[in-house]
Amino acid sequence: SRAYWAAGKPDEAEPLLQDVVRIAKTHEGVHGAANLAVQQMNLAHNLLLQRRYAEAEVVARDALAVLDQYRPNGWYRFCSASLVGGALLGRG
Repeated sequence: SRAYWAAGKPDEAEPLLQDVVRIAKTHEGVHGAANLAVQQMNLAHNLLLQRRYAEAEVVARDALAVLDQYRPNGWYRFCSASLVGGALLGRG
């Protein structure tokens, strides 16, 4: 997906990211939940690049909820909060 981002083609990265999120949802436990949140963050970032702010907000908030529970002081938690903020800013 990062190669598509670098090429300015986030729309082509989206199917890959959707698949990764779908697979991550099958993993259980704390590590599974944290991994899902990270994959959701990647998807939210991709949606922001496409200016799909409402969709990005939903995905980023889902990631933030998981990270608030399992990794409240981790870097990814704050990154997901930033993605929520970016989505809100984009929505106006």
